[in-house]
Amino acid sequence: MKKSIVILGSFLIAFLFFAGVAQAQYINISVNTKDGTYTYKKRNAFSSLEIQYKGDIEVNSTDTDVISVSPGGYLKINQTNFGNKRAIIIEGNYGGEVSRKYYEGRKEVDFSEEGKKWLADVLLQAIRVTGIGAESRVARFYKKGGTDAVLEEIRQINSSSGMARYFDVLLAQKGVKNVALIAEKIGSYISSNSTRSSLFRKHAKRFMENENTARSYFSGISRMTSNSERGSLLRHILNNYELSEANYEHVLDVLRRMTSNSERGRVLREINEKLPTNSATLSSYFRVISGMTSNSEKGSVLQDLIRRKPTAEVMEMTLDALRGFTSNSEIGSVLREVVSEMGKSEKLVEPYLRVVDRMTSNSEISNSLIELIRNQKLTETESKVRFFESTRRMTSNTERGRVLRRATDMLDGNGRVTNAYFDAVRGMTSNTERGSILRNVIGMANLQKSTMLSVIDATRGMNSNSETASVLVALGRKMPKNDSDLKDAYKNAASRLSSDSEYRRVMEVLD
Repeated sequence: MKKSIVILGSFLIAFLFFAGVAQAQYINISVNTKDGTYTYKKRNAFSSLEIQYKGDIEVNSTDTDVISVSPGGYLKINQTNFGNKRAIIIEGNYGGEVSRKYYEGRKEVDFSEEGKKWLADVLLQAIRVTGIGAESRVARFYKKGGTDAVLEEIRQINSSSGMARYFDVLLAQKGVKNVALIAEKIGSYISSNSTRSSLFRKHAKRFMENENTARSYFSGISRMTSNSERGSLLRHILNNYELSEANYEHVLDVLRRMTSNSERGRVLREINEKLPTNSATLSSYFRVISGMTSNSEKGSVLQDLIRRKPTAEVMEMTLDALRGFTSNSEIGSVLREVVSEMGKSEKLVEPYLRVVDRMTSNSEISNSLIELIRNQKLTETESKVRFFESTRRMTSNTERGRVLRRATDMLDGNGRVTNAYFDAVRGMTSNTERGSILRNVIGMANLQKSTMLSVIDATRGMNSNSETASVLVALGRKMPKNDSDLKDAYKNAASRLSSDSEYRRVMEVLD
């Protein structure tokens, strides 16, 4: 009994092993682009099939025989099943006749009933893995059952290239119906990204004829898994067709599904040339950008958009899109582009400064603030106050000092502006920087009394006698000696000096 079980177990293991070997298949498809020769090879442990053809081949209405081959063309089929080899070579000559050579093993034999039966058995498989006879077969199925019948036959074909031939012929049919369904099936039947892309590119005009077919068309494109193929195809569409707002939505929907930042960026830069300004499309556009993970690609897209001089609304949305950036340098690069295209309106100053407030690099903050006042003359009180509030948020005395020295001429006597400026000064912890800024203010051509009082007050908190005295001496030489308010404030500031020599130096200025 035990022996029987062992024998049965061994037999079962051997059976499963050979069954697994038999299922393991090798398939190779190649096309010689020079002469158009198509080769299909499939083999496993016990069988093999090789099909090669060239030229135009037409089969009969039952798919059991070849009825024509273009001059110089041929069809070769070699099949082996458990050592049993058969082959046939069918050629077309220039007289329009078809010749056949049939082999069993290595021996050529008459193409008898046995050969005809074998060809009838193997031909349909050859048709479905290669796509041969596409023109006549598509016409036959279309005449019989329309687009649905052709699509059902395409579903039986085993290779992407074979399917593509049939789709190509189907789309070439005059007045073909259900183009939207064809687009959908190209996306779901064909597994090769390059083959799908080739079909979608070649027949783009037909797919873009109306909104219904376009929707299915872009759905088919979104099914592709190759970012480069999808990107290339979308750029082709953008460059060659006028898109409706709905079609732009479809393009952007495909982009959202792509995972390559560089491919997204390349397509978005193409969109920038003709970006619609309706709110729905703009929202979709910036949603695609927010989904990108590369700061450099996002920055490149936004800079390209700004250079095309968009509307103020688009500029504001561009600034809002910077919230998703994690790179201060990329934010700074985009802000510099924004500043160069702001114009005289101060509408964008507030959203610009909101971006600056989110930056964490003091050097990038100071560069962005300086670029703003270098290119944009701020005249509105709110803009100036907000500018100095942003300046006050900087943690670097040196960088804050750079900005405040450049912004001195923004002091116009307005109390709110003056207070905001000196709030930024008083928040500094470096005596040297604070002293430098205050002396810079004192050097203004039209120094007003309120500004002088603010300078004196800003010396409060400085713990360097020499820096404090230096500021007071510079101010004392410029302020009117007969103004009691200024004089009292000046003396009060001097009294806080702990150095007798510095105190005397300050007070001598009043004499």
